[in-house]
Amino acid sequence: MIEFQKKTGTILLAICTIFVIFPILWIIITSFKYFRDIMSESLLFTPTFINYIRLFREGDFLKFLLNSVVVSTSATFITVSIAALASYTFSKFKFFGGLDKYILGWLLFVRMIIPISLAIPFFVIMKALNILDNYLALILAYTAINIPFGMWMLKDFFDTVPEELIDAARIDGCSDFKAFMKIALPLIAPGLAATAIFIFILNWNEFLLALILTSSPKSMTIPVGMARLSQQYFIKWGEMSAAAAIFVIPVLIFALLAQKHLVRGLTFGALKG
Repeated sequence: MIEFQKKTGTILLAICTIFVIFPILWIIITSFKYFRDIMSESLLFTPTFINYIRLFREGDFLKFLLNSVVVSTSATFITVSIAALASYTFSKFKFFGGLDKYILGWLLFVRMIIPISLAIPFFVIMKALNILDNYLALILAYTAINIPFGMWMLKDFFDTVPEELIDAARIDGCSDFKAFMKIALPLIAPGLAATAIFIFILNWNEFLLALILTSSPKSMTIPVGMARLSQQYFIKWGEMSAAAAIFVIPVLIFALLAQKHLVRGLTFGALKG
């Protein structure tokens, strides 16, 4: 019975893997096709790099790529930094009247708000600050949206840090901030990596706010740039596939580099006590 369950689980995982990998492979293959081959029903085609050449030579894709890297990386760093400080506070300090639980519940509610309902307020705020069509507008917006998510993730990791270690650090003369930096953070490094990856992916894939808060190639990110490849009467399938193939590379590299920490981070808070 156990052996049957293992085989069934393996088969289901294989099927799920195929469903996930197939669209990615199809996009990559399409990116190496001429337009006539993309429209053809035949599976045979002549490989070419023309779509990648056009993507970088005729448009602003390289600028979009740089914008996405700068915005996503900056927003991720700021978000994780703020979320780590806040979640440590909620985990290791007591609030008067149990106020911390209400605040955490409110933050969870913020994550339930439909993103489109935040678009106009963000636009009005950024316009008032005179930072529309600027890196700073996207970084501030992404940070504000993802801090609650980062706090909820990191709080569970900080809850696993023994109170005895923090108390011992205080007895040795460490301030609360030093105990946070020297004791708590190193212990939840896998959790930090996992949280950073998830937040980076959210920032990297974000489209709505990037579309509303930017208006020129100088600050547009890849999702918005890819949307420009779809015209009223024609879609540049080759260039769009090439852009999509390049779009996933930074996330894959980021995930592979942090794979060890990511796996540990996802299971870090599974057992307590």
